[in-house]
This record gives sequence, C-alpha cells and structure tokens, in this order.
Amino acid sequence: MRGTLLPRLWKWFKGKLPWTVKAQDAENDTLLHILHSEIEWRVARNIYIRDHNVCAMCGSVKKLEVHHVKPYSKFPALRYDQGNLITLCRECHFRFGHGRNFHKSNSEIRALAAYTADNLAKYVQ
Repeated sequence: MRGTLLPRLWKWFKGKLPWTVKAQDAENDTLLHILHSEIEWRVARNIYIRDHNVCAMCGSVKKLEVHHVKPYSKFPALRYDQGNLITLCRECHFRFGHGRNFHKSNSEIRALAAYTADNLAKYVQ
C-alpha cells in the first residue's frame, strides 16, 4: 500500500506546493519529508492567521498571508516559530515584506507595521 500511495499522493500534491519545495525525481524518503514539512507549515500558518487575522500594515482581512520576519531561506530553524511571523495581506506582503522583489526580505517589517498602524489611526477615523 505504501509503495503505491506515495507516488499518487506526490503527483497530486506536487502541483499544490510552492516553488521552494518542488522536487523532481526525489527518493521516497525525501518526498515524505517534503510532504510532512509542507503540511506542518500549512498547519502553523493557519493557526497564526486564525490568531492574527488582520494585516499588520493596512488592517485588511482579505487575502491574508504569513511573512517570515527572518527569511526562511536563511533561518530554516525559525520556519514554524510564531515569534518570527507576521500577518500581511497579499499586496502588503509583496510591497512591504519583500520590497516588490521576492528575492529580498524586509527584516524591519514589524517596526514599519507598527509605525504605519500608529499613523493610520491618527489620520483615518
């Protein structure tokens, strides 16, 4: 059963994975690890969005995403750390979290979000 289920599951799930974890011709143990880590990340992300359900920059509640303050590519041990995450809407994630370039990351996003939220509260009533 395990021998036939894994390839079918991988074929279905591979199209749903982000580009960072897609793999070609990987061994079964590697595929299991990738599937497990992706499922674990989705659980952590959903819990974080459930608890922090507004964009930290603009206050939107639509199209929410989770941004790693310290990038996952440089700090993989902090991938699931709730203290390393911040909720941003899709537009703010791209614009402020990555400076309009997903190869970059804004490590000062918390300070920028706090500053923006304070100023929005002053001017928008």
